[in-house]
Amino acid sequence: MSAGRPRGFGEGASHIIELARAAEIRVGPLVIEPALRRISRDDGREAVLEPRVMRVLVALAQAEGRILAREQLLGACWPGVIVGDDALNRVISRVRRLSETLGAGVLRLETITKVGYRLVRIAQAPGKQPAAPHRELGEGPLGNLPRRLTPLIGREVELQQILAQLQSADLVTITGAGGVGKTRLAHEVGQSLAEAFKDGVWLAELAPVTDPAQVPGAVARAMGLGLPAGDEARRTLVERLKARDCLIILDNCEHLIDATAALAAAILEQSSTVKLVATSQEMLRVEGEQVFPLQSLAEADAAQLFFERARAVDASFDPPERSADAIAAICRRLDGIPLAIEMAAVRAPALGCDGLLERLDGRFRLLTGGRRTALPRQRTLIATLDWSHDLLSERDAAVFRRLAVFTGGSTLDAAAEACACERWDSVEVAEAVASLVAKSLLAPETAFGGRRYRLLETTRAYALEKLAAAGETQEIQRAHADYFRRLAARSLADYYLRPVSDDAFAERYFGEVDNFARAIDWAFGPQGDAQAGIALAADAEAVMEARSLYAEFAAWAALAVSRVNTETPAAVRARLLAVQAFAHTAISPARAAELAETAIEACRADGDTLSLYLALFTRAYALANSGQAAGAASVLAEMGAMVDQLPRPSRAVASFRYWLWFSAFVVEPGTTTVDPPDDAIADMRSLGAEGTAILYRCWRLFAYAPGDINEAIEEWHTLLADVRRSHTYGGLTTVLIVGQLMTLLALRRLPGDLDEAIELGHRHARIDVWYEGFHTLAGLAWVALRTDRAALAGRLAGRIGRVSAETGSRSWRRRLFDSLLAALQVELTEAELGALMAEGAGLSAEHARRLVLGD
Repeated sequence: MSAGRPRGFGEGASHIIELARAAEIRVGPLVIEPALRRISRDDGREAVLEPRVMRVLVALAQAEGRILAREQLLGACWPGVIVGDDALNRVISRVRRLSETLGAGVLRLETITKVGYRLVRIAQAPGKQPAAPHRELGEGPLGNLPRRLTPLIGREVELQQILAQLQSADLVTITGAGGVGKTRLAHEVGQSLAEAFKDGVWLAELAPVTDPAQVPGAVARAMGLGLPAGDEARRTLVERLKARDCLIILDNCEHLIDATAALAAAILEQSSTVKLVATSQEMLRVEGEQVFPLQSLAEADAAQLFFERARAVDASFDPPERSADAIAAICRRLDGIPLAIEMAAVRAPALGCDGLLERLDGRFRLLTGGRRTALPRQRTLIATLDWSHDLLSERDAAVFRRLAVFTGGSTLDAAAEACACERWDSVEVAEAVASLVAKSLLAPETAFGGRRYRLLETTRAYALEKLAAAGETQEIQRAHADYFRRLAARSLADYYLRPVSDDAFAERYFGEVDNFARAIDWAFGPQGDAQAGIALAADAEAVMEARSLYAEFAAWAALAVSRVNTETPAAVRARLLAVQAFAHTAISPARAAELAETAIEACRADGDTLSLYLALFTRAYALANSGQAAGAASVLAEMGAMVDQLPRPSRAVASFRYWLWFSAFVVEPGTTTVDPPDDAIADMRSLGAEGTAILYRCWRLFAYAPGDINEAIEEWHTLLADVRRSHTYGGLTTVLIVGQLMTLLALRRLPGDLDEAIELGHRHARIDVWYEGFHTLAGLAWVALRTDRAALAGRLAGRIGRVSAETGSRSWRRRLFDSLLAALQVELTEAELGALMAEGAGLSAEHARRLVLGD
């Protein structure tokens, strides 16, 4: 094995890096000198630029015609600083005006709507066209790489990572799903290193080879070497390569994996000056191999590829601004796979972006626009997938199609249980999962601290067709629903009755929301099992509450309640009614109060202790929220008598002391008759329920807010920094914290405060139908008021009043609302404010957000 690299490789790689860092950039007739902040052209005209204008120009020039997103240009101008779009617009305008100094047409900046910008033409001055480079026979790098016909899009980081790997490794295998761009990237690696190897860079295309014995011959032919026939071919090739200083690209190895691996191992054992790059859907498993798993394109890069390929088909392709969302959706649904995106893009000029998106359900019939010169398996999307599928064993093919029933991926346990059968038990299913990962058909990922396995959407659509063709859809869908019904039951007990930490709960359950939804859809469908769906909905409440998905769960519960009949066990019905009411405490306390009455009656007759406990809490909360302190206290007293019947330690028990305090706080904020909930916070932290503890800390801060606004803002910032994706109530606490921070920052109005409030709104303040959206709406209204948009703030006040009326909120939130109204009355007459509030009451929550934040 090679101990190091021959002279020349390092120099070549260093040359690439130095080009990127060049102090002077030459583009056509222009010379850009960043250090001097000067741009000049060959006829002597020049301009000295402001630093930020120079940064944007350098970024655009180095992009070599690629589109740069606004975010990339903002990062170039203001690294690590949050600024508004107007600042970038001013810089872009100054770049455009350079043509006034340097001459019309020499520099043109194109705007790609909702995507970004690019330099599309840098014209040569008349009479200054460079002569074509003269090349003598035999000059230039050796090799057989095809000429670049299109620029590489979105793989610059990956290219540099592979070049770095080749500094220390003699074999790098680029793995990934079919169509992800392995071959294109390998070509770019070769082009980048064309000058680094004395004996050249050579491409051996193995896709057309069907006989493993012909692999050495295919490599030799690519390099122009003659080999003897028979068993001596590999030995002779290895001998001839022993003294060569070259890079060989072994392209498309997966169907010849053993033969390719054997040849690679033999070459590397005998030569210290040959390096190999392989592309395959699975690794070669050769000593010294480094693997580079190639992922899908990022969203911005995928959109750029789509635009470029559509423009190549029709130079007039210029979709309207509203099509940006459709392009993003197309790229997402095609999983960012370059081959699929290119096939889709060629249809866009004819169908339009919206029309193309609508037709993606039939993607295998639609996406047939591969290049005529491409390999047969790359001319249609389904041919690409057929190629991969046909290489699978019978067992792996069966598990592959059965995994399609999972939405959003699965854990190994879920896959093993739902996909096992008499022929292949759970152990063999687990082995098949590992095999599918190795073949790049199944993507492993880490979510909420746990390992999951996911089929890309396009691959999953293909697998679903295979599942239907095998006649297994109903069987596997039922197995899937049964598994998640049992999992939901475990989640309810883990959440309320067992000492399970947030991290452990998130790892077990947070990734399964989409699978719960699929199981419920099937259960209530024409061929499903409604009773299984009712049981699943009754038990899924804990996961949905922990993830702050109240509206989605309320819809599930309503559907399940509508399907209850005489076959439904009384205890299941009681549980369902209890959790339905409980979920509405975060949607509409008034509606929760109505549902609680029916739930309590059912739970007293047929429910278990936990179900009655949740139903009673719902009633107590609704009473307190409407200002009925005595009624709330009476219900809480009954709950207190039940606490000893619940397991300890558990969330259900730990929350009781908090609920005693909270019911008093809701009625009378800042009350001194009840101690702060510090013990309840400590109890939750001892359980590892940090998300619940943060929620309690939020309400404590509402009740005992510091008198100094600077201190208050610092405490709310601390809370926001403490929130994690794996925390229970993460969405709910974020809404509360962001709304309050927006309000306080708008009130303080130090330099940068309003910019920060707006940025918080952009990042976090998506308003759901939760009544806690009140806080976000209040924050938005204060931002509007402090940015001299009193009329808009008045309209939002109307929306806030509507939320308060719909949710039955009567107490402390009214005080927050009153402070906003008082500020508005300074800016507006009573008649003006009344008219604006009436107009704004009909605003949708999302429309209100867009009016303030402008997105």
